[in-house]
Amino acid sequence: MKAEELVYEERGSEFTASQAGAGCWLGVWADAAGVHYGVVLNPTISADQRQSALEWCAELIDRVAEYGLERAVELDGWQRRSDGRFQLWGREHLLPDV
Repeated sequence: MKAEELVYEERGSEFTASQAGAGCWLGVWADAAGVHYGVVLNPTISADQRQSALEWCAELIDRVAEYGLERAVELDGWQRRSDGRFQLWGREHLLPDV
């Protein structure tokens, strides 16, 4: 999947104080109709951060397609929610030069 193909929302209300530094939220779940995803971007991030977040989400969605939902969430450390869906929060970190 390409980042520009992702359907997403920008909602600041999703980013509580504990997630204020996060750039995005990605959720994935399956039902009888198939596998679905949801992407929410923090509206305070820059255009470059938005692009990076969308590319990251697209890569993770591709892994779900490649490995299947149960295996992909295990490999990538997704958090299981109380409703049975899975989620990840994306946060950009700048690492020092070495």
